[in-house]
Amino acid sequence: MYEKGWAKKLSLIVSTCAEQVVDVTWRYCEDRKSVTSRRAAMFDEDWLAEKLRELNDAKLSQLPAQRKVLAY
Repeated sequence: MYEKGWAKKLSLIVSTCAEQVVDVTWRYCEDRKSVTSRRAAMFDEDWLAEKLRELNDAKLSQLPAQRKVLAY
């Protein structure tokens, strides 16, 4: 809807909950080539992976022990 209907130029879409942060960009885009090009101009994929890992580690550290077992 955003990409086609509103002509939005997507680069990054994340989903978050109590347990994790996930890059869900590819679920919401159709023109993968242009999204990949925009992303490359904005950030390195390794950098993004590291930042997501850091965010997920921080979220995990804040969960109670029993919730950690269920989350991962």
